[in-house]
Amino acid sequence: MPSINLLPWRQALRQRRRKEFLIGVVASVILAGIVTLFAHLTVSSMIDAQNRRIMQREIRRIWRETGRTIVFVTHSIEEAVEIGTTLVMLSARPSRIRALIKNDGREERTKLIDDLNTMIMEEVERQQGASRGPADSGG
Repeated sequence: MPSINLLPWRQALRQRRRKEFLIGVVASVILAGIVTLFAHLTVSSMIDAQNRRIMQREIRRIWRETGRTIVFVTHSIEEAVEIGTTLVMLSARPSRIRALIKNDGREERTKLIDDLNTMIMEEVERQQGASRGPADSGG
């Protein structure tokens, strides 16, 4: 016996509700992923010194074993000098590569850290001068 749809609006309503439900599920999964990522980043930023050293050692081990390029982003000059072989110093807004520094062990660590700190302070002063504008910088 053939099926006759006497109430076609119900079928359309069911399909619309199913679509809305699926959109809600997908949105929930995406939101859960974002919350999880945020929690991970928050926890990662609170890594204590001991765990940071363990993580740095692990990054170096992976790099030695695989020979792959690893891009490690940090705001810590000491951490960059500790694990980086090529350091990229970015300028302030707009962000551009200001300097590429080879960290091959030839230069003493403390001197390299001091040079990087000097570069950062120069960049901060340059940015502050640019934000004040020419009228404000004339005393």
